[in-house]
Amino acid sequence: MSEVKVYAHRGTSGYMLENTWSAFQKACEFGVGIELDVQITKDGVVVVYHDDNLKRLSGKNCLIEEHNYETLKDIKIGKRWKRRFTSHSIPLAYEVFQWAKEKNVPLNIEMKKSVSTHPKGPEILAAMLEGAGNFIFRHSTQNCFAR
Repeated sequence: MSEVKVYAHRGTSGYMLENTWSAFQKACEFGVGIELDVQITKDGVVVVYHDDNLKRLSGKNCLIEEHNYETLKDIKIGKRWKRRFTSHSIPLAYEVFQWAKEKNVPLNIEMKKSVSTHPKGPEILAAMLEGAGNFIFRHSTQNCFAR
């Protein structure tokens, strides 16, 4: 019988704001893997964020793939009524991958549409994952490969 792996959805999104450092650190405390979503900016920076549009968690109606990272990096995210008081921002994927490798936290990485449609998106993400440790990589609808 094979071992069942447990992954916290978007980090521990039931306890902390989804796909944020707080959610990832809580998953690490629980001793489980992390399922997360990656998007890519117009200038090829891979970030951790679920939605194509920032509106739900930032209040700003803009698509990640249409903006450079420089314009997105200081946007605060959070639940609508708490956003003014939070310090959450959109994590850089390479920082999360490096942290997970150092902590030996398995990742289940979902590549969102922006990565597959960016001219160099899959290439950039593959280069980032080289040597990243224990991860499962998938597109929104299918598994791509595991390491």
